[in-house]
Amino acid sequence: MTRTTDRAELPVVDLGRRTGVGTAAALQDAARQLDAALRDVGAFELVGHGIPADLFRRTMDASKELFALDRRAKEALRSPSGNPFHGYTTREVGDPPILIREIYESGRFDSPEDVLAAGYGPEQSELVEPNVWPRRPRRFRAAMTTYHAVMEELGDRLLSVAAIALGLRADWFRERFDRQASYLACVNYPPQFATARERMPRMGPHADFGTLSIFAFDDSPGRMQVHVGGTPDERARLAADVMSSIADPDDDTPDGPDPELPGTWVEVTGSGDRLLVCAGEMLARWTDDRWSAALHRVASPSDRDPALSRTALAYYQYPNLDTEIAALPTCLPPGATPRQPPVLAGVLAHQRKNHRHPWF
Repeated sequence: MTRTTDRAELPVVDLGRRTGVGTAAALQDAARQLDAALRDVGAFELVGHGIPADLFRRTMDASKELFALDRRAKEALRSPSGNPFHGYTTREVGDPPILIREIYESGRFDSPEDVLAAGYGPEQSELVEPNVWPRRPRRFRAAMTTYHAVMEELGDRLLSVAAIALGLRADWFRERFDRQASYLACVNYPPQFATARERMPRMGPHADFGTLSIFAFDDSPGRMQVHVGGTPDERARLAADVMSSIADPDDDTPDGPDPELPGTWVEVTGSGDRLLVCAGEMLARWTDDRWSAALHRVASPSDRDPALSRTALAYYQYPNLDTEIAALPTCLPPGATPRQPPVLAGVLAHQRKNHRHPWF
């Protein structure tokens, strides 16, 4: 079993925006940093991104106002179809149930009509539900859409850095993300007043499904942890095992898989000026596991902070729904066979999102 530490540090990628607009040299430095971080861990802390701290504060405040609404108002924001990745969802455990986590999620496309207007066909538009926007707090929708747009621009910048790191044109990803299906979540982790033995993990070990996930946190201890350790092949196998568990409708393990890999879970505090970025399954498949999909989890509150809640913002970057995810030639030795067959991004996302287990 892996150990947990708050002393180890994740790699850092600096976009160089703290000293002005990123220069060509700064981009090359960031590309080297990103390549090393995603090879070694699959995740990094991002600095020098140039996003004003006030944006994070406003979006966090609007999210906290939403979660402070009464339960009836929040329940009205659930997906009409029961989609667990849309609108308001919760994780509750026990009898009587204890609220472990509540999430509000919204997509880039506000309705199926928006999907058609973006140039997709009916087969893709049928997979998209209208966003379930609350009437109050009044500023919530504007805060979320503004934050989403800023994160999308940041994600595009990171993809340019990633392309340089992979030996591609800096704009290689652009046409594959110009109709991207990214989405945004705000998350509340309420206090858990149970004993340490009875407290439940806020989210079990998993890797995200898309390309890059960008996380921001408020100042409360939240126990977001990233797995560090093992060889690239070991991490790839572990991530594959975890993703298979997520996709298995018969897997009802209450706490999720417990990875048995030499290494450690590193505690990430996070703040507006140091964002957490995790590579997801699609980016790992694109690079034929040169870059690892980061395993991460949100542990139960510690003995020091069981009564503290925490709010997080999570931006999940996805390519265009009709983009093919296939191993890049720059990531394959001559004559090598890709580890995974090609797949359309929309098909893979639908497969992965079709199941959501109690621990996830």
